[in-house]
Amino acid sequence: MLEDLSDLWDEVIVPNGVSKDLADAFTVDGKVYAVPYSVIYNTMVYNMDIFKQFHLEVPQTFDEFITVCQTLKDNGITPIALKNDSWAGFIWFQALIGAYEPQLYLDICNGTKDYTDPDVVKVMNIWKDMLDKGYFTMPMKIQDMDKSLAQGTVAMELEPNYEVGSLIKEYGMVAGENVGVFVLPSMNDHKKVIFYEVTPLCVAKASADKETAKEVLRSWFKKEHQTVLTEVANFVNTSEVLVDNKCIQDTLAFTSDSDNYQMILRYYENTPEEIRNVALDELMKFELGDAGVDEVLHTIQAKASEVFGK
Repeated sequence: MLEDLSDLWDEVIVPNGVSKDLADAFTVDGKVYAVPYSVIYNTMVYNMDIFKQFHLEVPQTFDEFITVCQTLKDNGITPIALKNDSWAGFIWFQALIGAYEPQLYLDICNGTKDYTDPDVVKVMNIWKDMLDKGYFTMPMKIQDMDKSLAQGTVAMELEPNYEVGSLIKEYGMVAGENVGVFVLPSMNDHKKVIFYEVTPLCVAKASADKETAKEVLRSWFKKEHQTVLTEVANFVNTSEVLVDNKCIQDTLAFTSDSDNYQMILRYYENTPEEIRNVALDELMKFELGDAGVDEVLHTIQAKASEVFGK
């Protein structure tokens, strides 16, 4: 039912500053059937004043990230805020798997590897150690996460780029001065992974006026249109937009640096719904301390085996 838009990606989308990695989310059998209406990138949002107070630099390795967390904890600051939405347990699951090995993340999403794979177990135990050491808050509302970060009782949150807009609007924080962004470092010298979610714009294959529809999409990615969208909604679709927000500028720089960063579709959309729904419940139990590593992974894998026919 959808028109093949592969040519538009080569002609308009990528040349206008959209990461070519995003096409993967819309690709079936080698053809791309949509373009992004909006892209939401997940980065580490952090309180720069807290980092300066304790002489902390943005971590470039995962070991450095753990050292940052421990230093903050030792000084009475909870390093990381967690979200209490029922679906949000996957956020740090995907982040740590991606930091360990991006291909491992893709393999468990598509059923190539099991959730009980030794490497997945290893990463889950890294997460458990972080939880046990008090590096995370108990899950809380996003409004409370932002408030805690702005007030300095929490130093970091792993959230969509538009949360910086909320911190600026609600708490008067200034991008690049007391609130900044970085990407969780790799554990094993891979590219750093930026997980994204994306809303598709499509063209109906049976449309009587497909060319006009395609012209709308060409226009949508012009710099002036995307700049307005970024200013109004904090969506950051292309690296060509003109914005003063330093956090958005940094995010755009990350997404444009294909040598050091890799964009991957987030877990919520990247694996079959039946598996995802089980995983969301189990991972939230894990975050809350109500289930252990083996129990959680075996429960998810049971559903994965059923879905993937293993």
